[in-house]
Order: sequence, then C-alpha cells, then structure tokens
Amino acid sequence: MEIAIIAGDRKKELMTQFCIAYCGILSRHHLCATHITGKYISEATGLERETFLAGTPRSTLALLAKARLLITGGTMWGRWLSSLIL
Repeated sequence: MEIAIIAGDRKKELMTQFCIAYCGILSRHHLCATHITGKYISEATGLERETFLAGTPRSTLALLAKARLLITGGTMWGRWLSSLIL
C-alpha cells in the first residue's frame, strides 16, 4: 500500500518515534514523505521512501494523490486536507 507521511516542523520528532515503533509494519509498504520528514524517518529507521518536495500545494497534492493512507503529525494538515475534500 502507498502510505504518505507528512509532519510539521514541531511534529517531526514525534512522527519519527511513531515510525520507529511501527517500523515492522511500515517496512511492508511503499512510503512517500516530504523531503525533511522522509530524511528523519529514513535515518532513524532505515526505511526506504519516495521523497516529495514540501512547501507547495502542487507537490503536496502529488504526494497525497499517490497515497492510499495518510499519516500526519499536526492539526494544520488535517484542517487543510478537510478543506480540499469538502
């Protein structure tokens, strides 16, 4: 399954800890992440990921379009995604 991982600056460490805890499960899937979040996760877990640049709506939408599951850290993304869906 394609899994997108996005975390705001203040949530990157928490997201990294989440990925460490669930490394066994995540390793069976294709991960997509924004550049810095992906770097944190890859360095901490050794998991491979496809990287997308962050900061532009177009790149974020490309990341989300590829994924079947979104793991997000922070409420900003939840609100932003809700506005896209509605």
